[in-house]
Amino acid sequence: MSQVQKFKQAIGKAASYARARRALLKYDLKLAIRNVTNFLRRQAPAKGIIQNRVPVRTIRRIMKRRNLAIYHGDLSWWYTWAYERGDTDPLTNYALAYIREQITKDASILITGCGTGISLFHLIDAGFARVDGFDYLEPCVIVANDIAKIGNYKCHIWQADGFSPKLEHSYDVVLAQRWVYSAWGGNYENQAIPYEQAKTAVKREELLTDFISQYAPHMNPGGILIVELIDAVADYRVSLDYGRSYPLDTVYPVRHTPEQVASCAQRTGFEVVDYKLSTNNPQPTTCYILRKRNQ
Repeated sequence: MSQVQKFKQAIGKAASYARARRALLKYDLKLAIRNVTNFLRRQAPAKGIIQNRVPVRTIRRIMKRRNLAIYHGDLSWWYTWAYERGDTDPLTNYALAYIREQITKDASILITGCGTGISLFHLIDAGFARVDGFDYLEPCVIVANDIAKIGNYKCHIWQADGFSPKLEHSYDVVLAQRWVYSAWGGNYENQAIPYEQAKTAVKREELLTDFISQYAPHMNPGGILIVELIDAVADYRVSLDYGRSYPLDTVYPVRHTPEQVASCAQRTGFEVVDYKLSTNNPQPTTCYILRKRNQ
């Protein structure tokens, strides 16, 4: 790379960071105005079910200090939407409600792709004493451990690749929400599955079978694996549905039918015990509850 190219690259990065900083300031101003308005109207802040003992404003300060508020030149997803959704994400609610209502409090739980620990800390606050998690991204792990320290959460949070986690313990519940299909699509610094491969049934089943196989040896008999996937009904969506400026057929192209999931579960020693489809997003997603069969 020539000196001129390096200079242009540096200028581009600086401009991108400046734009992200402006977006961050604008977002913080919007939050401040909203909070003042709620105070003047004597309205309590809206709260969803996914809460923990550390205030969101404290978590956002941690993200700024740890450089996660701006990530790769953009205002980060973790800083904005991740803590704005409240209880508006039906599949997150579905999975967490299943764990709270169907799993005993002494169960060992692993949150894969835990991000900054939203679901992990929520379950500890709900009374589960053995909840751990990992994430692929080091900044998320650092922020999650900061939150755990401030909130006095007793848990272990480490960095690992969710597609090859190299686990040392066995678990009663493993949760994999929102990240699997996104990582297959190339997000979170993963390598994207080539589109021509991703749209084939053979590749889709191969990917899911391999994913489940990573966790099967580390789950206790009768253990529950909860995984969220893009539903293959998305294959039949018009490419520019919802007024999007990009074709939907190339976004998150790894998709699965319920029949494919049942087949992959069967060959890896699991069975589908329940699932829920959500059409909240342009590409419908389904959360599957898989139970490991007793051998």
